[in-house]
Order: sequence, then structure tokens, then C-alpha cells
Amino acid sequence: MLSGLSRNYPSLNPLPLRLLMEEKLMGLIRRRVVQTETLEERLEGHAKELRDRAKAMPAGVEKEALLKRARQAETGAHISEWIQSPGLQSPGEESQGTN
Repeated sequence: MLSGLSRNYPSLNPLPLRLLMEEKLMGLIRRRVVQTETLEERLEGHAKELRDRAKAMPAGVEKEALLKRARQAETGAHISEWIQSPGLQSPGEESQGTN
């Protein structure tokens, strides 16, 4: 196929065209990654790393941004745990208990 293109368009170098086609095909191939930790574990680990980085920083906007991202990661972990829990209840029901 590429050699036919080269014949029809002599100025077209087949090597860059082949690389371009491979790049487009690679975008179509799904890369599968097997996670060794649960989403909750990864989010909690990420939150801990962010808090550790924030501890080493002086007070300021960047430190607050890291702490905000840590809170978001922890919230995501809690939401994921809540969604996967067996007796799924809304947050209001959880605090009131069931009768």
C-alpha cells in the first residue's frame, strides 16, 4: 500500500507516512493496565503524598492548592467506598441509622 503511494506521489517519502499511520493506529489500540491496588488505596496514597509535600512548604497559595487536592482525593476515596458498600444508603440515612 505504501509503495503504491510512493509511485503515485514521488515526492512522498513512505517512512514518515508509515510512522504517521502507526501513530494513528496506536491511538485506536486500547492499552490495558492491571491495577494492583484498589482505587480507594490509590486515592488515599495520593492524598498522603500531597499532604507530605504540603507539610514541607511554607504557608501560601501553592500549599493550600496541594491540601485542597488532598481533600479531593480523600473525598473521592470515601465516595467510591460508599458506592461499593453493600447496604448503599444516602448520606442522610447513614447518620440517622435505620429503624
